[in-house]
This record gives sequence, C-alpha cells and structure tokens, in this order.
Amino acid sequence: MSHKLLYRGQVRYLPPNPFAIIIFPLVQLKNLFQLLYNAIAGMIWAELWGKKTPHHEIIHLAAFVLFCALSWGIYGLKTYNSLIFILSFLIWSLDWGLATIAFGRPQNRIRVNLFQSESHSEAEEPALVWQTQSVHFPGIKAQIELNSIEKIILQRFVIVGGAFDHLLAQPWQLSLRLKGGESYFLDQHLNLATILSKAQLLAVNLEIPLIFVDSYGNGRYAAQPLQAFLPGFNLTNPLRSSNIELVKSPKKWQVKTHWGWGNSGLMLLQILRESGFVLFLIFLANYMVKFGGAINDLIASWREPNQGIFWDVMEGLKPTFDFEDQIKLIIVIAVILYNGWHLSQTKRVTVDRICVQYFINQTLIYPLPIADIDALLLLNESDPELVIIASNKAISLGHFAQPLEGLDYLRYLAQAIANFRSDFEPTALFLERSNHHRAS
Repeated sequence: MSHKLLYRGQVRYLPPNPFAIIIFPLVQLKNLFQLLYNAIAGMIWAELWGKKTPHHEIIHLAAFVLFCALSWGIYGLKTYNSLIFILSFLIWSLDWGLATIAFGRPQNRIRVNLFQSESHSEAEEPALVWQTQSVHFPGIKAQIELNSIEKIILQRFVIVGGAFDHLLAQPWQLSLRLKGGESYFLDQHLNLATILSKAQLLAVNLEIPLIFVDSYGNGRYAAQPLQAFLPGFNLTNPLRSSNIELVKSPKKWQVKTHWGWGNSGLMLLQILRESGFVLFLIFLANYMVKFGGAINDLIASWREPNQGIFWDVMEGLKPTFDFEDQIKLIIVIAVILYNGWHLSQTKRVTVDRICVQYFINQTLIYPLPIADIDALLLLNESDPELVIIASNKAISLGHFAQPLEGLDYLRYLAQAIANFRSDFEPTALFLERSNHHRAS
C-alpha cells in the first residue's frame, strides 16, 4: 500500500539540560521561598478577612518559630548577602540563556509527517500514518483510522525551559483530536496566519472540521457560540465595559481601548503577581537580617545580661537600605514599569469599506480585506484573546484584562464590519450553529 504525504510540520523539543540538573538544589531553595511568600500572603489575608479555625493560632506560632530560625540563619550569612544575590542572578541569567539557545537550535525540533494510505480497493478503509523524526530519540509511528478523527484543533501552547521554567514562547499548535480523546500533534508556529493556512488545507483534504480550542463565536472555527460564553449576552445589551469605545464616522468606524481606573487596578495586580516575589525577597531578606540580628542580641543578652539590650534590639529593627539594596530595588521597579507599559498599550481596529486594520498604539500591525473576513472568535474564557479570521489570513488582537472587555470589543467589531459589508450578519455570533460545524 502506497502513502501520500498530507502534512509536514515540526514542534519544539527541549532536551534535558545538565546545567539545570546541577542547579536543582538552588531551584528548590527558590521554591521554598516562593512557598514562604505564598504562606505569609495567605496568612495576612486570612488574618484580615478569613475565618479562624481552632488550629489557627498553633499554625501561626509554628510559622513564627520557623521564621525566627530562618532569620537567625540568614543573619549569620549577612556578610555574603551581596555575593549570594549576584551569584543567584548570574545563575538565573545563565539558565535562561541556555534555555533560549536550546529553544532556537534546529536540531531540537521533532519533524512530523502525516501520510494518507492510498487504498487499491473499495473494501480497504482509508487510514493515516503519523510519523515523527528526531535526533534525540527513535521515531514514533502510528496508524490512525480516518473515521476515528473527531476534529483538527488549533490552540495556544506554552513552552517553558530551564530549571526555573522560563517562558520561552507561546506558539499556535496544530493537532489531530480523536473521538476517544487522544491527540496527535502536527505543527507549531508563532504566526497564526501561517499555521492557519496549512490547517485549512488539511481540513479540506480530510473533510474534517477545524476548530479553535476553547473558542466562542461564529463560523465553522468556533467550538461554541458566544451565548455559551455569557448567557444572555447579545448585540442589544447595554455597554458592560467602559474601557471599550466605538467611534463612528461616515467613512470609517474605530473600535479602541482606553485606559481606566479599573485597568490600573488589574495591571497592578498582574504586576504584583509577576514581580511581587522578587520585591518580597528584597524586603524580606533585608528584614530577616535585621530580625535575625535582634534574635542574636537577645540570645547574647540572655547569656550576658545587659540592661540596655532592649533599646539596642529596637534600634536594630529599623529598616535600612544600603546602596546594593537600592540597586536591586531600581532593577525591580524598571521591570515593573516595563510590564506596565506593555500592559497599557492601546489596541485599535479601524474598519472601512475596503479593509480592517489593526493598530497597537499608532503602529499598524496587520490589514485584512473586509470582504475576506470569515469569523470573529473569542478564545480562552479566563484570559480572553480576540482573533479575526479571513479566508487565508488571521490576526490576534492579543489579550484583554477582563472577559467582558473582550466581549464588548468583539461586539463592536462585528457591528462595524456589518456596517460596511452587507452580507456580514453580526447576530450570527450568538446563534447555535448547524450540527455540521458544531464541536462535539
């Protein structure tokens, strides 16, 4: 039986890194401090808002004793604090650098080929052959019955690497999803338009629906209609988000985001999630050295009674930041400002009778002919991302701070397209689709 090549793709593979194995104890120490950070934050919120349990005080006492012991130990290493910080930063940077280099190496990719068997008689059922090739391990080969495939799926895929699990990329991954729930990966690509055009051709050849995972919207690519995202939401509902604006003129409509107080609060929370641990380490390390010194003085006074030791201890607990601490703080603040600038960028889409254009701030990212617009999708309910799909192109408008912002942006965009294109029906976004297009 001969085979016909249907698809050729590749996915990233990061082999085990010897350096990551060497620094494994340091990673566990970082995880310990991360656990301590989460525990202290949790106890603070529990003390302010939570309900105390019978064992509440015992847990806090045990945590305080552990904190005292760690502080005393860190005080003993205070001479080496700067050296430890520099070495930790260099190790983290080296781990990130090695992971990035490994990610970019061509040999660290798994080649994937999908063949279709060409039957010589009507009695033979058509089948697919999925095959992988890699320099790191023997290739894998599997036969897939064509009638066992439920759908072809596209989804965001997160790639992390190194001992510290650095975020390296978030490509789009194409896979075959079987009716039994198994999946066979086919390809990964950072550009949505590139992988979508290949996926569309594969879907046509196999006569199998192509679906975006966790997607809501209209058209054949959506897993569910928008009604499933938020029951009761439709085009006539009042505005839910004050951060999305529709600007109309006779020749052009604009849908854009603008910054509000709600965005500032959400941005601050996200920055604290990303940078709060580093800030915590800087302040905690400084305080633990002081607190450990106070414990050391108390132990010394117990051994050699000193009437003025109490004031010495209180004086030693005063927070101080030397030049090295200020440098650390400046670095973290710079990271926070960069993250804030990145999160606060304005998304703007202009629609006229010729094309749909996407801007970030004032920079044109991508234009799409309005006649080719095929679908509008909202992906990932917890971290919404809006996708515009044309006949052979697609763009992602990035992520929104809140699901309601993504919904309003999609609603206004649908209205704008319908205003300049008579055959585009925005109400179809909220209607159940035919069984042929439904993702079961």
